[in-house]
Amino acid sequence: MKIQVRDVPPRSVWALQQAGIHPLLAQLYAARGVHSMDELDDGLAKLLPPASLRGTR
Repeated sequence: MKIQVRDVPPRSVWALQQAGIHPLLAQLYAARGVHSMDELDDGLAKLLPPASLRGTR
């Protein structure tokens, strides 16, 4: 397994920290392209409908 080093946008880290995310998690999420707390919503309303997923029928 190769470790992939990613750039971390400081504004995204700051925004996530201001939303109450732990600083380490904010850095990890920002490095993976998460810019706001809305992208971390794990509610059912944000899930894709099963019919739209290929290979699930």
